[in-house]
Amino acid sequence: MNSILLNRKTLIGLSPLEFTAYLRSHGWEQRGGVSGKFSRWLQADGVEIDVPANNEFVDYPSRVAEILDTLRKVEERPYESIYSDLLLSTADVIRFRVMMPDTEDGTVSLEDGAKIISKAKDLISAAACAAVEPKSIYPSRRPSQAMEYMQRLRMGQTERGSFVFTAFSVVPPSLSYQKDGDLFDADKEPFERRATLALSRALNAISLAVETAAHESCFEPFQRSVQDGISLNFCEALAGMHGGSEPRHNVDIRLSWASHRPVLPTIPAFFTFQPGHLLVINEAARVFRRSTPQPSTTIRGHVVRLERTESEPVGAVTIWAKVEEKYRNVVVVLPEIDYRRAIDAHAEHRLVDCAGTLYIETKRCELKSPSNFTVLKDP
Repeated sequence: MNSILLNRKTLIGLSPLEFTAYLRSHGWEQRGGVSGKFSRWLQADGVEIDVPANNEFVDYPSRVAEILDTLRKVEERPYESIYSDLLLSTADVIRFRVMMPDTEDGTVSLEDGAKIISKAKDLISAAACAAVEPKSIYPSRRPSQAMEYMQRLRMGQTERGSFVFTAFSVVPPSLSYQKDGDLFDADKEPFERRATLALSRALNAISLAVETAAHESCFEPFQRSVQDGISLNFCEALAGMHGGSEPRHNVDIRLSWASHRPVLPTIPAFFTFQPGHLLVINEAARVFRRSTPQPSTTIRGHVVRLERTESEPVGAVTIWAKVEEKYRNVVVVLPEIDYRRAIDAHAEHRLVDCAGTLYIETKRCELKSPSNFTVLKDP
């Protein structure tokens, strides 16, 4: 065991209540014990843990060391990770683990690491948006409640074991004890908890959708799960966590619930996505982009291309405009009168505005049902 965990003061600092709350939130069930001495906890595969009732017992540090050793073996995680989760009794911990052949030493290229962390942030953001209102796509303007939550989110230190990093969502402690069998109402939870529950729900839904979609070769399982938190943004973020040009490794995501605010043990908390899963999710994101329009949008930019045949009453123009915080070519098919105005704007290098329904794909954007095409006056 790591030397820091052999320190008597450190071990005594972990309270019995923290252990019982942790075990309950990780699916362990209390099965007896002796009042005032210890409580016995049982896992589904028969593993038992006895939690001392008082940290003033003489043998408390050695009992705590035994508990940590059992949890290490059961969860296949290092002592440090479990110890950190126990200390963070008021935080939901979201742990991302990316297993790659070149990360055996616990390091990753700076470029891949930055991309993976960025996509993890996007994944949590999409789940937070779904906690406010499930949608198939979230534009650059996100719900204020979700944006405020993302500002409060904290990132922990990276851990060894391929490439592992954590995000901490601090949750207010519960003022009432959640007994087994009590009705759990997620809608009455604070938003910090609703966001992590939404992440669990969306990850579980996308796991099921991947299996069904791959078996039936259809997109409908993803579309049907929008109400469960699956969105274009969620799919793109998860698919992009592979770091490289194409999926070549597993992505594991584990949720540890704040022990001072336990959840029902049936709520999924561990998910693994293999390279094949990520390919299916990436394709789902592409279909989402093709089939899901943005709400009514106004773009502004310069006309950079004109296309029209003499026999056609309409013409296609390409406008270099800012879309979701980056500039892209947007194709707009305009009636003759607007097309002629676009020709003049192109010749004079003037900005244009146009409203419509924006469809975004990986290599193409199109503004359909255009209206209010306007050539702006010089500033």
